[in-house]
Amino acid sequence: MFIKIIKDTKRFFSVISVAFFVFFSANSVFSENDTAYIPFIVNVNAKVIAWHGYDTVSIDVEAETSDTLAIYLGSLTSISAKHDAVRMQGSAPVLLSDSRGNVTLRLPQTSYQNARVSLYSVNGKRIISHKVDASASAKRISTPNAASGIYILSVKGISGGSFSGRLSHKGGKLNIGVSFGAGEAVFPLMKDAYAVAQNDNEDAWTIRVTAVGYTDSTYQFTPEIGMNSVHNITLRRELETMGSFTDSRDGKTYGWVLMPDGKRWMAQNLNYDTLDGTGSWCYENSADSCVKYGRLYNWAAAMDIDASFNNTPWNGSDENHQGICPVGWRLPSHADWNALMAAVGGEETAGTKLKSQTGWYDGDSDYIPGTDDYGFSALPGGRRWNGGSFGGAGYLGHWWSASEDNSGRAYGRDMNYGIQDVFSYWLYKSFGFSVRCLRD
Repeated sequence: MFIKIIKDTKRFFSVISVAFFVFFSANSVFSENDTAYIPFIVNVNAKVIAWHGYDTVSIDVEAETSDTLAIYLGSLTSISAKHDAVRMQGSAPVLLSDSRGNVTLRLPQTSYQNARVSLYSVNGKRIISHKVDASASAKRISTPNAASGIYILSVKGISGGSFSGRLSHKGGKLNIGVSFGAGEAVFPLMKDAYAVAQNDNEDAWTIRVTAVGYTDSTYQFTPEIGMNSVHNITLRRELETMGSFTDSRDGKTYGWVLMPDGKRWMAQNLNYDTLDGTGSWCYENSADSCVKYGRLYNWAAAMDIDASFNNTPWNGSDENHQGICPVGWRLPSHADWNALMAAVGGEETAGTKLKSQTGWYDGDSDYIPGTDDYGFSALPGGRRWNGGSFGGAGYLGHWWSASEDNSGRAYGRDMNYGIQDVFSYWLYKSFGFSVRCLRD
């Protein structure tokens, strides 16, 4: 199939002038009556790419502006060769093969003692043209940076032989090696520049609409000759997978990561000091520990509710509860933690996948290193007992949820330097543990 592109519907019939393009040995004629016109309106500046088998075509479209793709649906003979029967005297036709941008062209001496080898784009622009002579054992013709697409290779011998073949090139350097001798005609299928989608309808084209920073829209479409219906495409912004933000309350900056559960989780433990100076601590009251591990909070401080609820039932909702988290972020519920565990493959291996690769005690044979598969970078901040002593930093990490168990306990998660699991526990509300915040 020969494809052509039209950017403006007002030029439909003026473009027929490109029909002077000669498919060198094909006896088919380009016809406007065999062309499908497909208007596209996209919400952003984008590129529309369509392909079917070895044929591809693309246009650039402006946001909210109708631009039209034209596809020629008529049949053309893609490869053929002819020779003068008298002059050929039974000699073999052209041998053509192709491998990764290297084309081998073997010409019978009888018909191609002297010949011109030319490469054309599908719109008739000559890319390469060289004379070759049988007196030379071989000749290499090349172009350093040929664009991806379909090309026509033409050979014309002064003794009457002529040949043309269609080549599919993926882009980059293209070498054409020419030698002389006999051989059987070989016209191999060449790998398409685009993966052809599986589809039961052999007449369907694959359409892809793409724009930087947006998720592609890819679908199947069977074009009809003449004007087709308008394709209105809305591309959605790609979700960023990681980033950072600044807590407006104290100017501290935190990293975040998009986890497999589809939520953005902080990639560090929270290090915000409560306004009244109670309910949160640095491990062993060391400011360096707060920098490394974040602060430790009792449950009421993590929830940003009255301290009395460390010992009495709160009975509030754990859904979308901001607690001590920055504006726009919230304390994860027990259900949020469960969803995260499921998304990373289950609690049995989540500890290994979520733990930071450094910062955990590694001084004995029990140590199981973290792989930090998603950038969650869990660190062992340890804990504070309600009597004021600390323990476990480097060995253990505990994180609160917004979900209450009873008057004195709430749910949380635990990771250990020598265990690959993440454990779900009820934890005493008066103890001090780490906080991770999330946003949907």
